[in-house]
Amino acid sequence: MVYMVKIERIYGTESKGYRILIDSLWPRGVSKEKAAIDLWAKDIAPSADLRKQFYDHDIDEMAFRAIYLTELSSNPASKDFLQTLRDHEDSVLLYAAKDDHENNAKVLADYLKRQGFDFSKNEPEKEPDKDDQESKI
Repeated sequence: MVYMVKIERIYGTESKGYRILIDSLWPRGVSKEKAAIDLWAKDIAPSADLRKQFYDHDIDEMAFRAIYLTELSSNPASKDFLQTLRDHEDSVLLYAAKDDHENNAKVLADYLKRQGFDFSKNEPEKEPDKDDQESKI
């Protein structure tokens, strides 16, 4: 079975699937009704110390990534989280960070890819080459 996982910022998203908030703090300005989450997985979020160091710019992205991956690997809650994802064919991991490129969701996605989860729905659809279109005419 293929387990499809999407990652989205919680603000303004209404994607279907099993909706999981992956931050340790509740996102500002989002009501529980509007968030419509099925699970708040704060146990797999980065530790409070790591989160603070990263957002205060005390450590860079590479250090954050390495430490968070170590935390995920040694976290007993990770096993249950992986099983939860396997129990649902389509899941949406929700995060609140403003930065779409450097955040815990991206690191968690890399960790999950290594565990066999598919994120291909997150990839933008490739536009056909002009040459390919002309050859079909």
